[in-house]
Amino acid sequence: MVLSSRFSPLLTSVAGNKDRTVLEVIYNHLFGIYDIPRKDYHNSSHIEHCLRELDESGHANIPVELALFYHDAVYDPKEKDNEKRSADWAAYDLTVLQVPLSTIVDVKRLIMATKHDVFPNEADDEKLIVDIDLSILGQEPKVFDHYCVTIREEYSHVEDYGYAKGRIAFLKRLMQRPSIYQTDYFFNKYEIAARENIEWEIKRMHKIKMRDQM
Repeated sequence: MVLSSRFSPLLTSVAGNKDRTVLEVIYNHLFGIYDIPRKDYHNSSHIEHCLRELDESGHANIPVELALFYHDAVYDPKEKDNEKRSADWAAYDLTVLQVPLSTIVDVKRLIMATKHDVFPNEADDEKLIVDIDLSILGQEPKVFDHYCVTIREEYSHVEDYGYAKGRIAFLKRLMQRPSIYQTDYFFNKYEIAARENIEWEIKRMHKIKMRDQM
């Protein structure tokens, strides 16, 4: 998937300012950030994966698509306001492009939903983007294992015991939900596999904790 060939037409479809030079600057800035070395998982490959999941779901939605492009623009594992900063980034770019305010508000709301601190989400579009963002959890074991490796690399500043403890807490919160996925489409597609993958990862993290306690 060539993201630039998708990003520019998407913005042009909703922007009042269709200046190609501005669009190019915005794209280069955004994806220059996505592909810096410290983004082992939250990079352009993750955005491509999310867009494929959106396409395959059959739920085309411009605000959701825009939000997916921007939702991990800011990702610093040491900070807790990444979603807000990503939402602000999106709002700035979309304002420059003279995108309608209602769309900007929707995009910011959807990016904030990817904080994954609310369940269930109230709006259907929030459920959709959250499920898309979590779709990696239901992939085949080889893909899921690669995801786990790259997430760990992003948290390389954290020692093993602390990482395992935090990771277990996050994964257990997901497992304690009535369902991981909120839409019928993603529930039917990934729920069983996601729970199996998460159980495997929790066991692996427990082994690391036990090793470092000895």
